[in-house]
Amino acid sequence: MRVLIIDDQPGDRLILRKVLRELGDIELAEADSLAAARRAIEADAFDAAIVDLRLGEDLRNRDGHVLVRELRQRTTTVPIVWTATREIHEIREAMRNGAYDYIFKDAPYKELVARVIEGLRSRRSLEREVLEHRARRTLDQPIVHGMVGDSEPIMRLREDVKAIAVGSDRPVLILGPSGAGKELVARAIHALGPHPDATFVAKNCAAIPESLFESELFGHEEHAFTGAKRRAGALGSTGKGTLFLDEIGEMPLGQQAKLLRVLEARRYTPLGADVERPFHGRVVAATLVDLEERVKRGAFRHDLYMRLSFFPIRVPPLKDHAEDIPAIIEHYIGASGLRPLRFSPDALRDLMVRAWPGNVRELQQVVERIAIRPPAEGVVRPEHVAAAMSSPPPAAADLLRSAARMLLTAVGAQNLAVSDERHEQRVDLIEEMTAALFREALARCDHKRARAARLVGTDRRVIERFMKRGAPAQAAFDLAAQGDVVAAEDPDEDG
Repeated sequence: MRVLIIDDQPGDRLILRKVLRELGDIELAEADSLAAARRAIEADAFDAAIVDLRLGEDLRNRDGHVLVRELRQRTTTVPIVWTATREIHEIREAMRNGAYDYIFKDAPYKELVARVIEGLRSRRSLEREVLEHRARRTLDQPIVHGMVGDSEPIMRLREDVKAIAVGSDRPVLILGPSGAGKELVARAIHALGPHPDATFVAKNCAAIPESLFESELFGHEEHAFTGAKRRAGALGSTGKGTLFLDEIGEMPLGQQAKLLRVLEARRYTPLGADVERPFHGRVVAATLVDLEERVKRGAFRHDLYMRLSFFPIRVPPLKDHAEDIPAIIEHYIGASGLRPLRFSPDALRDLMVRAWPGNVRELQQVVERIAIRPPAEGVVRPEHVAAAMSSPPPAAADLLRSAARMLLTAVGAQNLAVSDERHEQRVDLIEEMTAALFREALARCDHKRARAARLVGTDRRVIERFMKRGAPAQAAFDLAAQGDVVAAEDPDEDG
């Protein structure tokens, strides 16, 4: 247990220090003012804070009350009042503000401190038992936050989720192929954790232009750049909740170092700010690429990988738990409000033997296509499944229009605010989006340029010319340059 003592009197701090050390298994820190207490709380996490209500000689001083309120509203630290005053209205106010208990300095404080700390330990233990019970009860259900099925891989996944959600608040790395449900697992970890009602913030690292990455993740202060208004960013918006960073392997190296600082020190600095801010949430990252291989190539920081991979969770591909497909279909139809469908045994068998390269997401798309134009006779047969599998995806033009609208909304206002004299500060959306598209294609194709070019419908030389031109996201292609050895060995890369 970690306890912070806040008292302006050195003698009183010494008394508490001796008593708490006698209780054993307690790490201590001290502060002699409201400002010092705030710095300590921002720099570290404490289970409890013993707060003197009068932090100064002035009897009108209310810093202790302010601190009790701030601890309750902004942190998980439990405030305990330690005071020489016996005025009942002061004690009542502190308790209303969220104090767990109070101790009078002129009372038999040794026994009182021991009683309060023991009660707090029992409370923490009970909270942990409640969390574990809730997780066990939830995970016994056939559907847990979108994790549908009772196959061995899914049951094992649920156990892993319970272990990390309840047993620790350390970072989590979720591994698995595209479409397998990594974000669902992240949301389950959040929902089963100690702060399920707090914010869940999701960011896809591959979808953020490199020039906007720092602002998106860390936020920025007013006037950080021309026309900028204060923005909290993903870290600031998370609070005590969960920050989910999908496709973490696509995070720029410079931002990886800053994320490592967040994980190690629980602090971050917004763009344009002079003072660090505390981070009270949890980071859950996900990837579909081999991060160990990227570490070897120098494309991903080894220290960040070690920090994230303390407890990796592997989400199985759909082909490894195909027996869950009937349950997944039933759940998806109900959750999506689609019209009910009845599948023939042959149709289900066809679905269960398919490889499903797009995993659960691909299965959902097939089911949705069938539900939009259901069979007239009311039973889905193999020919209906085959037709749905061969149906084209949403029109590319629709997807492009949607992406363009989102980009212009997110970045256009910022560009318009930049004067012509400072035009170099504007984000070149064409360059950045081309870079992002090529980066994603190269990542999906193991950095084989010819294959990536076919994926985006262009020629390999187009990608190479773009790289040589020195685009704003040039660093995004460092991985591809380092992948030349692999590409040279690939018979598919024939120029």
